[in-house]
Amino acid sequence: TQIAIIQLRRWIFAFVQNEVESDMRATAIAIFYFVMNVIGIGLGPPLIGRASDWLGHLAAGHLAAGHGSQASGGLTAALALISCVLICASVHFYIAGRRVGRRAR
Repeated sequence: TQIAIIQLRRWIFAFVQNEVESDMRATAIAIFYFVMNVIGIGLGPPLIGRASDWLGHLAAGHLAAGHGSQASGGLTAALALISCVLICASVHFYIAGRRVGRRAR
């Protein structure tokens, strides 16, 4: 997953560099990294924590109802859920890239 994130970041970085005027590239990249850090550092841990708690409660309720012998853990499920979100984001970036490519022709 980490390799996919690094590759996606490279593609986005290249996309931002290609879409802005040459005198605005530094500003565009600064804004890009600011938004990435606000989302990744500011929103990421609280969202993972909330999802972990919520999924942990669901697993505990499922276990209390007698369905299964061991809960898989809320944190594991929350991290798997975020991986699905990253895959969804990758698909949307791919679609956007194709549309921008058509527009450039």
